[in-house]
Amino acid sequence: MADLSRFRRGDQVEAGQNNVVYYRGRVEDTAAGLGVVWIRESGHSRRRMLHTDEYFIRHIPEP
Repeated sequence: MADLSRFRRGDQVEAGQNNVVYYRGRVEDTAAGLGVVWIRESGHSRRRMLHTDEYFIRHIPEP
């Protein structure tokens, strides 16, 4: 399971599989014990649950 301690509420992140990005948004919450990050998707305002066993999750540098 990935280390989620580096993610904080409000962080801008992107997530995907096989080096293809599927989601971008801001972190709303994490559940380190479950390996889950919840984001609010940019442009859609949908809340999405991302499991670190299924997706890579990385920070997007702030401009």
